[in-house]
Amino acid sequence: MTRQSMFALCTLGLLVLVAAVPVSATCYAINNTITVPGATVFIGEQQLNLNNLTASDPLLKSDDAIGWWASAASPATSAPARSYRLSNLDLGSFYVSPAAFGNWPGNWYGMKNGMWDGGPALFSVQDPRVSLDIWDLSTATTVTGGTVHRGDYLAFRISTNMQSALDPAKRGQSATGAEAGNFDLQVKGPTGITYTELLSGTGSDATSLTSQNANLPLWFWGTKDAKVPSSSNAAANWSTGAVDQTGQNAYPSGVYTVTARSRLNGMYDNYQNGGATYTGKTVSQPATVSISVPRNPVIPETS
Repeated sequence: MTRQSMFALCTLGLLVLVAAVPVSATCYAINNTITVPGATVFIGEQQLNLNNLTASDPLLKSDDAIGWWASAASPATSAPARSYRLSNLDLGSFYVSPAAFGNWPGNWYGMKNGMWDGGPALFSVQDPRVSLDIWDLSTATTVTGGTVHRGDYLAFRISTNMQSALDPAKRGQSATGAEAGNFDLQVKGPTGITYTELLSGTGSDATSLTSQNANLPLWFWGTKDAKVPSSSNAAANWSTGAVDQTGQNAYPSGVYTVTARSRLNGMYDNYQNGGATYTGKTVSQPATVSISVPRNPVIPETS
């Protein structure tokens, strides 16, 4: 088959995208403006604005489709394995549908008349991932699944690839205040209470767990610069020995469960695993820690 006939078949066979309406119950606009070609977008994100790409890549103005090539294929010499007509896509409110893009991660290019337009990748689709560990600042060790003593200071470590959504060189900040932040942290206590903030330091201040900007692939809540904790790199964190206004322990003994949940543009609701929350992708596997008695409890004297 000649290259010309192959591209002709491709043109005839361009897929018609069936409109899929996102089901997100809550969609925060988090860096949803794609400013330059090649930015990473994640499966399940909705309401992404790709219109700025026409300024960065003038070729897009005359394109009629976008296409995906397998990693071993060359856009210059082969037909795309997957393609969509631009008339079927709303570039002002683009939805990275799991059905349409979930099995085709990687670079998507502009096309005209069934051929690659010769320009750079418009965007790169990635499968999101996130995991969380609990870090004991008092002992400089991870304590996920273990036990800490009341009075220890704890931090949380998020491992993710979604930090790229906060890259100011490729995605624009379109939200401020309560809507900013690509993750919410949640801590559920042994009595069933879910905490959205934790007492830090001596227990006089509360530090929020919501709207966290995890802008590093390994990002720490509870340190000065969000990097690896140390004796000199600790900030507002979880003081497990804090007391409440009545002087009682704010955090009773027992098991606490911590998760990190994506806030990016509706993906938590849109990208699911057989109708269930997609653990490991839009929400972390729950991490647990048990709070026990103080490290050096005072033993009362006996007569």
